[in-house]
Amino acid sequence: MGMRFISAFVLTASLAAAQSGLTPPRIGFVRDSANRLRALLGISGNFWMGGTVARGVIDAASSGRASILQTRRGLIVVDTAGDPLSRPFPASGEALFAFSDDGSPALVWLRESGRLLRWTRRGFIAVPAADPGGSVVSIAAPRASSAAFLIERDREVWRVDISLGDGALLFAAKLPGVSSPALLLDDGTLLFARNSSLVLRNPEGDERAIAFDNAAIRFAPVGRDWILIDTTTTTHLVLRLSTGALFELPESTQEARR
Repeated sequence: MGMRFISAFVLTASLAAAQSGLTPPRIGFVRDSANRLRALLGISGNFWMGGTVARGVIDAASSGRASILQTRRGLIVVDTAGDPLSRPFPASGEALFAFSDDGSPALVWLRESGRLLRWTRRGFIAVPAADPGGSVVSIAAPRASSAAFLIERDREVWRVDISLGDGALLFAAKLPGVSSPALLLDDGTLLFARNSSLVLRNPEGDERAIAFDNAAIRFAPVGRDWILIDTTTTTHLVLRLSTGALFELPESTQEARR
């Protein structure tokens, strides 16, 4: 499927970087097999894991500029150095995360309670939200005043936009040919699987297919231009959106989401 595998160069490169004192490029952050948040470092096809930023992480997403964590203590936002930007916000259950177009934290959807949270300089606050009318698959922040949901109704995926001011419905449309799991990006691009491909569909409806012979179960951002793909096996992949290239992650992340 055109996927590039991690080679022995990963260890050599990481040792060389450590010995030289150079700071390797940081792509973003991922959760590892011990429920720790760690930096994902390296270049395309040659990745390794950095030090532990947080422990007890249930789920996480990263824009490269900031990360939103669901932990046993609640929701936490950390910056690029791993330093918390707020106190934990009490929240439980499965969460979906969204970032603004500049990589700042934006929204969290709590599936069990059906609550929508908005990030502010003071932390998370609950905002009014209309019932999207289905199972929420993904959430995005296309602009500061609205939230966009992908929802599944009767095996069909819809996009539903609501106002963050009063929860009013702004837009609703069925997305033909899109199936869950799917990810909605802040610019309106869709990522989903179809047959033996990953499909990137831009807002104009143009599609790019990427050969993919796994079964995806979840998509999550891990850095600017990078998406984590969980599969039905222990294999975890990252997709570079700008090139369509797929890479396998180091083994240290591969048991994380069982």
